[in-house]
Amino acid sequence: MKLISYMAASFLILSQLASAELIFDSFTPPDLGGFSSPDQGVTTQIHVAQETRITSFSILNENFTTTRIKFAIYNHPQHERLYLSDEFVFPADSGFPTWKLSPQIDFVLQAGQDYHIGYGHDVAVNDVWDNIPETMNGISSGFNVSIIDDFDSMNFERHFIIGADSGIRLFVPEPTTWHLSVIAMIFWSYSTRRHIAW
Repeated sequence: MKLISYMAASFLILSQLASAELIFDSFTPPDLGGFSSPDQGVTTQIHVAQETRITSFSILNENFTTTRIKFAIYNHPQHERLYLSDEFVFPADSGFPTWKLSPQIDFVLQAGQDYHIGYGHDVAVNDVWDNIPETMNGISSGFNVSIIDDFDSMNFERHFIIGADSGIRLFVPEPTTWHLSVIAMIFWSYSTRRHIAW
């Protein structure tokens, strides 16, 4: 019984720790994007009003076929790469864009700073962008869409479309589930010490 209790508690804690809260979404329809050549990528520039720790982000595009993707973050205006993921393989989409989620990260967006957040792709895709600026939770977009050159090196190349943003979403830890996880861990620890089976 104790083993079953341990497994149940562990599963609860791990599943809740994996939860995340959406704090920013840069995409407002309609989609004004289009074809993007192989071995490139796009970023969108955001401004951060208050320090924010993100645990993942996602990009919006349409894959024509199986596509290798790398997720990246650059500073502004230096355009130095601050984060680069390993490559991940995503399947072809079914004729419309879908969100692709990055791996778990621990990245602090500093107050008062701008960043370029996006991805690179090894084959041709349809990118998604709009010309409606968004502001959520102290984060703003709608400044410009920029180009990443070379999937291998993921070099920031240049600003491409001024007054637009590509589709990105930013996530932070879900506070409610974190609290529940702590409670579950404390209760499990107490019950094992007291030899109480769940």
